[in-house]
Amino acid sequence: EQPPASWTPFSLLKSICGGDVNKDNGQIQSPNYPDDYQSNKACVWKISVAEGFHVGLSFQSFEIERHDSCSYDYVELRDGASEESPLIGHFCGYEKPDDIKSSSNKLWLKFVSDGSVNKAGFSANFFKAACGGFLTKLNGSLSTPGWPKDYPPSKNCVWQLVAPIQYRITLVFDAFETEGNDVCKYDYVEVRSGLSSDSKLHGKFCGAEKPEVITSLHNNMRIEFKSDNTVSKRGFTCSKENGGCQHECVNTFGSYSCQCRSGFMLHDNKHDCKEGKGCIIPLI
Repeated sequence: EQPPASWTPFSLLKSICGGDVNKDNGQIQSPNYPDDYQSNKACVWKISVAEGFHVGLSFQSFEIERHDSCSYDYVELRDGASEESPLIGHFCGYEKPDDIKSSSNKLWLKFVSDGSVNKAGFSANFFKAACGGFLTKLNGSLSTPGWPKDYPPSKNCVWQLVAPIQYRITLVFDAFETEGNDVCKYDYVEVRSGLSSDSKLHGKFCGAEKPEVITSLHNNMRIEFKSDNTVSKRGFTCSKENGGCQHECVNTFGSYSCQCRSGFMLHDNKHDCKEGKGCIIPLI
């Protein structure tokens, strides 16, 4: 018997609860989607794309039983191939999670439902993502392809970081190891204030010594990583922060200052905030 004309191989995946997914793009859906998922499900998908790339994940729809700590029904994402990999997050409710990119070519996704409330579930597209990207979150991290394993040869990754106008960006390298020579000719990391390749250069770095903390001149920063086709090392991982300020980082002429939200006051270290003390008015 021939399948109907509307049938596609993917239509079978709707009822599949988890599995190993080894391809560069596709779609993951909760069982029975777009109808309500069943009770007492525990589905695990292990997604792998080509070596040297990342897994990008974008939720198209999301409706999971809501709970403050996502204890009942939830989607769990981990940055790697197993349940021991670093946790990206637990998600539930009706708000789509932000787009996600793994730090390697593997992503672990788990969907759990309990025995009571059922909702429409989720649908998410996954795809092979190149290194680099455009980042607008106030805080975050980035790393070389394949971290913490050796990065692949012949890579050219560009990250463009943008914060709100009143902020500056602080870049902190947590680990650093690239092929090195005196002029950083082969593998290197280049950091600039601005988004273009000719913006103000903070430095060109290579070797095994971590660069100092770097703060942008304005609210944007460009980071470029380049590897040649010979020696590979572990690479780097780093985090971008809000100018080191706990609350708000405000540009001043040639520098910056930290400010605190209402009800807080600036700590003596000029970066952290502490609760402000109210005034005591004597009764006369």
